[in-house]
Amino acid sequence: MGKDEAGQAMTPDPTMGWATRLISKLPSFRGIANYFYVAANWGRISEEQEAYRRQIKDREEWAKQALAQQAQLHDLAQQRATEEARLWQAAAERATDQTQRVLDTLEKWKQVADQRGETMMTLGNRYVEGMVVLAQVLAKEAPVTRALLMGSLDEATRTTVTALIARVEEIERPHSAGGFNVLPPPS
Repeated sequence: MGKDEAGQAMTPDPTMGWATRLISKLPSFRGIANYFYVAANWGRISEEQEAYRRQIKDREEWAKQALAQQAQLHDLAQQRATEEARLWQAAAERATDQTQRVLDTLEKWKQVADQRGETMMTLGNRYVEGMVVLAQVLAKEAPVTRALLMGSLDEATRTTVTALIARVEEIERPHSAGGFNVLPPPS
């Protein structure tokens, strides 16, 4: 309980508490006015609330449709990306296979070229040996016989055999007692 200004305890007035409680439980003028306003405009308020509910429902439906469409677009994009990745992977595998086949073919060609190079080297060595033997034989022949045999050779072979004959004749010349060739070189 509260105290008055003199500091004495205040006793509640039983009639005062009852009246205050009754007044506090009665609606206010504003509440009564609101009640009559709602009662008078119930149809319009009901329509507005129904329109609001429909609007919320439409928005929820639109959001569901947008999410479904977004999910479909995502799935389609994912399928396209997967298909494109599969195509790139297949292209890379084909390129790898093609590159391997090209490398295998190049290796075979290199082996064939190496074999042919060895064959050509052997043939070239035999050709040179044959020209050296021909030059040694022609160096001992008479000049008329040599000219007849040289006439049957092509120009490049004839030039080479002539140079070899000159070298064979130079090697076969008699040497001086000291072992040095004192003859002047052929001109």
